[in-house]
Amino acid sequence: MTRGLETLRRESHGSAADHAYRVGSRAWLRFGATAIDPSFPFSSPVTDVSEFQALAASVGADISTEGATGLLAFLDAMLDENQHINLTAVRERDAAVMFHALDSVALAACALPDEPALALDLGTGNGFPGVAVACLFPGTRVVLMDRRLKKLHAIQRALDAAGFDADGRFVAWLSDDTEAPADLKCGLGHTGGAEYDLPEPANRKRRIACYQRK
Repeated sequence: MTRGLETLRRESHGSAADHAYRVGSRAWLRFGATAIDPSFPFSSPVTDVSEFQALAASVGADISTEGATGLLAFLDAMLDENQHINLTAVRERDAAVMFHALDSVALAACALPDEPALALDLGTGNGFPGVAVACLFPGTRVVLMDRRLKKLHAIQRALDAAGFDADGRFVAWLSDDTEAPADLKCGLGHTGGAEYDLPEPANRKRRIACYQRK
């Protein structure tokens, strides 16, 4: 896979953080994927890439062999991570193929006039549908955002395991009483940052810490 990975984190003082991953190189907006009937017929489990491509075609989506291979690999890696951190309530692989992978690639049935430049997946949770968009449109930059850093660490590990390039950046907005760690658990090292003062009514010091993959 040649898709890059970039991470952003924003943390407000005393509140939950916003986090983001970027997968790919270009853009679009998060979508609500087409709902699929749970009784939709398919072999269980779906392990063959060509079979998944046929399923995608049945909902009007055209996905390349490379894209389908990467998407199924990410799905499997995400389900492995799901054994340690709650990323999805869908734990059976065959159901996950339908409700995550197939439902997400249905975006391609919208017959977009051009390949999206940027995709923003707000509250991604487990990487879907954002990673599916990256697999459908290799030239698209996809930003995966979530409030929980541990989920995004899990998504990054799943992307690494699936063979996606993960040489990206991580930016964290920190309160002045939060020290920037030298290294992050997802394999990124501290490269610098900045400090500044927010005027009234915020009236607080802030710190930005920047990280890159080692």
